[in-house]
Amino acid sequence: MNFYYLDLLVLFLYFIIVIGLGIKAHKTQTKTEFFLGNKNLPWYLLLFSIVATETSTLTFLSVPGIGYSSDLSFLQIAIGYILGRVFVSFVMLPNYFKSGYISIYEWISETFGHKVGRYASVSF
Repeated sequence: MNFYYLDLLVLFLYFIIVIGLGIKAHKTQTKTEFFLGNKNLPWYLLLFSIVATETSTLTFLSVPGIGYSSDLSFLQIAIGYILGRVFVSFVMLPNYFKSGYISIYEWISETFGHKVGRYASVSF
């Protein structure tokens, strides 16, 4: 049995729902609320946000499994991810919030020029 059309339907409905929620949020949220979470998120949610932005779910979940199934030396990557995120959440993000920037690309554009900021945004 071929579920090709059912897969396409599910994918299409997913995109419709995500776009609809984005349009609804766009009408009710300001730019600061959307990008900065209204500046009242706890540190652990910021940590998970950084992990989700920077690391794919597959990597974050599979690296510990690979480490467990082998000699655990591969597990140091996952531990480094977690320690790095804690450092970013406690040391770097408070300074980032104090500066008033909404995105890192805004800081890059202001510091190094608009073209460099645009390139950094596109390349990420």
